[in-house]
Order: sequence, then C-alpha cells, then structure tokens
Amino acid sequence: MFSILITFIIIYLLIIFHFIFWNRELRWNWKKIDTSKIKFPDTFYWGTATASHQVEGNCDNNNWYAWENSKAEQKHPRIKDNQKSGLACDHWNRYKEDISLIQDLGVTHYRLSLEWSKIEPQKGKYNQIAINHYIDVIDELINKNIVPVITLHHFTNPIWFEDLGGFEKEKNIEFFLLFCKKVFPLFSHKVKIWCTINEPEVYSVMGYFGGIFPPGYKSPQITVEVLKNLLVAHTRIYHALKKMPNGDSCQIGLVKNIMQFDPFRRWHLLDWIVCRITNKIYNGIALSYLKTGKINIYYPFFVKMNYSEKKAALATDFFG
Repeated sequence: MFSILITFIIIYLLIIFHFIFWNRELRWNWKKIDTSKIKFPDTFYWGTATASHQVEGNCDNNNWYAWENSKAEQKHPRIKDNQKSGLACDHWNRYKEDISLIQDLGVTHYRLSLEWSKIEPQKGKYNQIAINHYIDVIDELINKNIVPVITLHHFTNPIWFEDLGGFEKEKNIEFFLLFCKKVFPLFSHKVKIWCTINEPEVYSVMGYFGGIFPPGYKSPQITVEVLKNLLVAHTRIYHALKKMPNGDSCQIGLVKNIMQFDPFRRWHLLDWIVCRITNKIYNGIALSYLKTGKINIYYPFFVKMNYSEKKAALATDFFG
C-alpha cells in the first residue's frame, strides 16, 4: 500500500511539473523595463470603441433593457445596486460633442455599434430615423478625420429576436443576416472596416454559463451551442457582404479578446484541469473555427460538440 501511495505521489508531481514547465507563469518587472524604448509604427491604428447600449441612452427595446429591469430568482436586482443604463451618457444626442472629445484624444479610429433594436424595432420593419442618425454620426466622424469602424452586433438583441430564442437556435441566424444585408449598403461606401460580432465568447460564456449576462443561463452545453451559432453567423455574414456592392473594398472581421487563464493554485491538478477546459472553451473554440472551420470539444458530463463548416476557414480579413 505504501509503494502505491509513493507511486501516486510521484506521478502526481510529474504531471504538475509538466504543467508548470510548459505553462510558465508570466511576470513583468516594470522596474527593469525601459518604456522609453517602446515605439509603435506609423501605420499603427490608435482607436477607441463603444457599444450602443453603453453610451447612446434610451435603448429600451433590447435584451439588456429587459435584463436590467428584471429580477433574479431571489428577487435581487440583476445588476449591483439595481443600476440601469437609462440615458447613459446621452451619446445619441451629444455625439458631435463626444466626437470632438475623441478627436482631442488624438485617436485615428472609432468603432461604434449599430443598435439593431433601434434600426429594426420590429421584425422586418426598419426605422429610417435611426438609420439617418447613424448616417449623420458617420459623416461627423469623417468630417473630423476619424476613421469610422462599424460593429454589427455588440451584445444586444431586439426583444422580438430574443423572444424567438436569439442565437440559441441556428435557424435564427437568418434574421440577423437580413439585418446586416440591409445596413451594409447604407454605409459601405464610406465605412471600410466592419466587425461582424463583438466578442462572441463573452456573449455566450457570460450569458449561458456564468449567468451574469442575459438570459442568465448556466449550461455549458448551451454555451457552446450559442458560441457556435455566433461563429457560424460571422461566416455567413462575411460571405454575404463580400458579394454585395463595395464588399471587396471593405475589410470584414471578428472581434475576439484573448484571456489568459492561470491556476489559482499552481500545485493543484484540479485547478490546472479547470484552466485547460476554460481556455479551450473561451479561446480555443473561436480560434480553431476561424482557422480550420472545425469545433471539436468533448468533456464527459460537461460539454460535447463536433462541428465543421468548410466556408469558415479563413473567412475573415482581420482579427480584432
């Protein structure tokens, strides 16, 4: 029995050593790093970005509005202190002033999202006033010598789309595709950089695993299904827009933030396993899909998916 225990300990230590050696902890000693020698090339794009729900105000027809005004199971507010976006910073009305502030920052690019729920408040019915507003915003940016970048989806869905099941159902991608095909010709002669979806892994993980974004689910399998559908949506939008007038002259890409996951206890095997699984879902799925068109993931009793889309491989002009 003692020899079995010793063998187990040795194997455990070897596994831990393997993880630690091949995943060295990153540490930066800023006392030894000379920041005066850090330089950016002249071609580097300095920019800033917003999401419409975060800044415009009066976004009262989307899933985040419904989320902010609902209660959790324990009757607690969904957001700390029952905060709501409300008027936000009134960017909808003060965009000229805000664009002047952006210009004062010295940045060259500004990424804004088109609020789907304002442009298409009801399925198939478009609001020309909202469309004209975004045309005015784009023109103001160009007049201020700031390059506009459009995000087609930045976390928010119209309530009518959410009621249909949102991106939980692959068939619903068609509704978002129709919206994209509607707005692209309106701006593509002036806007040459397009982001299809902002951080699909954040949308899926926070909303369907962490439960702190709408709709507040906690299901690993649904998380992966939603993430897959968002990536498929990106592929279909990319190919559809490329075939439209001005499509070839526009860069179309996806926004994906990369998170580094480190074990809380570097000596604990379970923490390493959790890191590997989390990294696979949060980073690996999107990277694999964009590169190969494939999603292969299987963790018993947790999540399973084997998906392939030939048109997905390299169906992006840039990676944001």
